[in-house]
Amino acid sequence: MFKQGDKVKHKKRWSDKEDNLLRRLFPDSPTKRIAKRLRRSYGAVALHAAVLGLRKSEAYLSTTQNGERLKISGKAFRFPKGLVPWNKGKKYNPGGRSIETRFKKGRPFKGKAVYLYTEKNGNTYKFVRTAPGVRQPLQRVVWEKNRGAIPRGHIVAFRNGNTLDCRMRNLKLLSRADNLKRNSVRYPKEINQVVRTLNKLKNMIVWQRK
Repeated sequence: MFKQGDKVKHKKRWSDKEDNLLRRLFPDSPTKRIAKRLRRSYGAVALHAAVLGLRKSEAYLSTTQNGERLKISGKAFRFPKGLVPWNKGKKYNPGGRSIETRFKKGRPFKGKAVYLYTEKNGNTYKFVRTAPGVRQPLQRVVWEKNRGAIPRGHIVAFRNGNTLDCRMRNLKLLSRADNLKRNSVRYPKEINQVVRTLNKLKNMIVWQRK
C-alpha cells in the first residue's frame, strides 16, 4: 500500500541505444544474459522484445543446449497426449438452490419488447425482437405487416423526421437513390459544375501518373 513519503518508482524508458542493442543480441543470445547486461529484469526484456517483434533465430534454437532447454521448460505442467479429462461424460451439478432460478426449457421470452439503438450519426431507432436472437427495425416490421415485403434497394423512411414514430401513417417507402439525394447537401448548379470539373481533373492526374 502506498504511504505518504514513500518513493514512487517510475518505469525506466527504453532508449534508442538499448533498442538497437536488443535487436542485435536477442536473436542469438540468452535473454537472461541480455537482461543482466541491460540491467533490467528478464520479464521486461522478453516483453520489450515481443513489442519490437523480435524472435530467437533458427540457429539459436537448433543448438542442443538451447533447444533442449526450451523443450523441457514447463513439461511437468503440460497435458500428456491422450489424456482423458476427469470430468468427461459427467454432468455439472452446482447444488444448493440454483435450480430454483434456472431458465426452464421452453420458457417464453420475458425481456423488453422494444429496444432503442442510437447510431453514430445520433439517430435513434426502435428495434423489436421477431425471433430468438433476431431483432429488426420496428419501422420495417410495421411496413411489412401492413404493406407486404419491402422491395430490394428500398428503405422505410419517416415522413415527419421522427425516427421513433413508427406509426404506419408516418412511414413511406424510398429507393436508396432517392434517400441519398434527400440526405445530400444541395449546392447551386454552378458549384456542382465546379465540383464535377475538379473531380475530372483529379482523375486525369491520377490516370497520367499510372
